[in-house]
Amino acid sequence: MGERVNKFLMVIPPNVSLEMMVGSKKQFATKLRKEIPMGAVSIATYIKKFYGEWQYQIIDFNIILDKEKDRKEFCKNTKQILLDNLKKYYSKDDEDVLIGISAIFNATFPYINIISRVCREIWHDAFIYAGGFVPSNLYKETFESAPFLQAINYGEGELPILKYMQASEKEEFLRESESWITREKLQQDFEPKHDFLHDLDEIPTLDYSLVEFEKYSGHVHAQTMRRVISAPLMFSRGCPFNCCFCASHSIHGKKVRYNSLDRIIEDIKAAKEKYKVNTLVVWDDNFFVDMNRAYALLDYCEQLDIKFEFANSFPVYRMDENLIMRLKRAGVEVASLAIESGCQRVLNEVMHKGHVKLEMVRKAIELLHKHGFYVKGMFVIGLPGETKAELEETVEFIKTAGLNWVDVFSASPIAGSELYEICKKNNYLDADGAEKYDFYTSCIRTEEFTPEEIEKIQLETVLFTDYVNNWDMKNENYQTAYINFEYVMKSNPDNPFAFYFAGECAGKMGDIEGENALKRTAAELVHRSVKWDELIKMFGIQL
Repeated sequence: MGERVNKFLMVIPPNVSLEMMVGSKKQFATKLRKEIPMGAVSIATYIKKFYGEWQYQIIDFNIILDKEKDRKEFCKNTKQILLDNLKKYYSKDDEDVLIGISAIFNATFPYINIISRVCREIWHDAFIYAGGFVPSNLYKETFESAPFLQAINYGEGELPILKYMQASEKEEFLRESESWITREKLQQDFEPKHDFLHDLDEIPTLDYSLVEFEKYSGHVHAQTMRRVISAPLMFSRGCPFNCCFCASHSIHGKKVRYNSLDRIIEDIKAAKEKYKVNTLVVWDDNFFVDMNRAYALLDYCEQLDIKFEFANSFPVYRMDENLIMRLKRAGVEVASLAIESGCQRVLNEVMHKGHVKLEMVRKAIELLHKHGFYVKGMFVIGLPGETKAELEETVEFIKTAGLNWVDVFSASPIAGSELYEICKKNNYLDADGAEKYDFYTSCIRTEEFTPEEIEKIQLETVLFTDYVNNWDMKNENYQTAYINFEYVMKSNPDNPFAFYFAGECAGKMGDIEGENALKRTAAELVHRSVKWDELIKMFGIQL
């Protein structure tokens, strides 16, 4: 027998359900997201600071199942493929083994059971726990569905996991800790509490060697043909707002905690120098809450040859010419605006986003275009309390706002959000199982609308705005439009609209051969699908 080994394994389940993974009938079905799991990387990096002699491994099934043939096989033989892949990390010399299942999205809920079951088959004595949005907010349901799960880490994981590892009497620690949930404690009406790390600088610069860095594509919508090497960074945690569809506060709390400016600069330098990153994706919920800090960081970024994107959007209420010019100088090319609704009453009374004024939105879009930004708008439709007339108002706003691209999401009752509680209380949920509540499939049925109506509005609005009436094509920005159609062709190769309008752009740029090839592909896709054929005809497109 060799030297005994201690291991900390973090398992990332696929972020789409088995039902949606392959062959879904939904035109905009969720896809596996190849984005670095920042929460898992942060926890492992932090624990490694104290237990450097342990072995660390982040096992991400969103990367393992990258190819469609692998996803198809996974749907047929889920347990066996999990077993085959996880066994690779087993050794007869394993001693203390800590296994965390990081379940962020609703769709990951059923995987907690099967992954914990498979892990127990491999490691008989390991400590197996779950963390993330899903188990933190659905802890009773999680324990009921996953009998091999020993505990749930409530909220953020750095401190609770460190304290567990440091405890000499681990069973006693689990009984007494307010941030660890067990079955026994729930029988005593236990209410968990967060254990936040208040000084975020205590977490070392994220160690991306813990994942297969080169296999991740990141949340990037670059508007040039350059090769993108991206990395995610998060400079703060917490959000003071009360958006009804968001559950961020259930993990990170409402009070905003920050990294120091010196530490942020250190992280940016490390990403650029060590990993050759040319695009940084900022994942903060509210980067712009403290404008003085935001300005100081943007001023520093002006010195760097690097691009920035903000995954969680810009706050429209902060947009003025001064900020827009600073963003431009700092290397920001894409402005994503969390507009959410085109109806002011819905913003005020339903979403609790009264700080967003639609007159501000139109002004911000105009200013951003003036300074050469690519402007995306994000919208959510199908909320309880929203009327059909207000849905039509939002659709009209989307079509006339002058946005380069729009993302329209069905309201998703994320576990931990106010929306989830409203839907449960009023029996609005049209599907059983948290894994079926995602942004691309409507599952809310109210007195005003059905899920089918919301999905129809969502699909037709996106097709009209992003393709048929594309802002860049109308303004003869054909290369910019082509880049975005190309992005869709890669991420959703069954979408004939992307191929057809990419062909239109190719023709306008003088590439007739490319135009013909792309339009042939579009025609082949339409020929294979009655649904796409109906939509193509609805918009009067001749193939």
